Amino acid sequence: MSPPDIAAILASMHIPARPPLRLPNELLEHVLTLVWCALPPSPAPPPCSSLLARPAKSVRWTTHAALASVDRQWRATMRRVRLRHVHLAACCDLAAYTRLRPAADDDDDDETALLAHGRLTVLFARAPENAPALAPAAVAALVPAPAHVDAAGDPARIQALLARYPRLRSLALHAPLAPRARFPSVRALTLLYAPPAPADLAAFPALARLRLLRVPKASAAFPPATQSGEDGKEKTRGACREPAVGSAWEREVRAGVVVERM
Repeated sequence: MSPPDIAAILASMHIPARPPLRLPNELLEHVLTLVWCALPPSPAPPPCSSLLARPAKSVRWTTHAALASVDRQWRATMRRVRLRHVHLAACCDLAAYTRLRPAADDDDDDETALLAHGRLTVLFARAPENAPALAPAAVAALVPAPAHVDAAGDPARIQALLARYPRLRSLALHAPLAPRARFPSVRALTLLYAPPAPADLAAFPALARLRLLRVPKASAAFPPATQSGEDGKEKTRGACREPAVGSAWEREVRAGVVVERM
């Protein structure tokens, strides 16, 4: 089922002309942030398209245009949201961010500061043949020093991007990287794949906080839980048993690392 066309829905609504409702800035930014971060990634460009061409239509940027056109407050808030939560999945996203960087804006916030303290979510998806692919160098040029990176897709491009962030302290990964990778400054790590191997943590010598997915079902690493019956024999309860504190898995995680489960 395709996502709804927000712009078409707003255009079809017959709303009487009246001053727009002005919400508190904090509430409006919270709501628009939830909407922005929940939008699907932009589609890959067709073959032979150019980064300088107009960005391909996507739910993200169609929604952005609709929300930013409500009034001056919404336009300024959407600017802060898109800079604090940078989402890149295709070259059209880079083109849109470049196009939306005027010399002056109604908002007094410094754009460089917003990007420097923002969250970068990047998807290095496989591009069609003869189509431009999202390049790590271009991503790093747009967001030179993010506070947090959530990276998915091609491991080689992810590592090339992370190599440009030697001071990155917070990272989320959707798949393991190469064994030789090393990120000495990362202190907060989220692994969005299950089950991760303790060896995956060797690349993070300064790690202090680790967040893991809950295991959805029994596996070789996490077998079904058992309990002793009245006859003294163990019986399988069927529920998946996650590695508990003191288990072989937890003992392989070095001391001082706080482990959380999502």
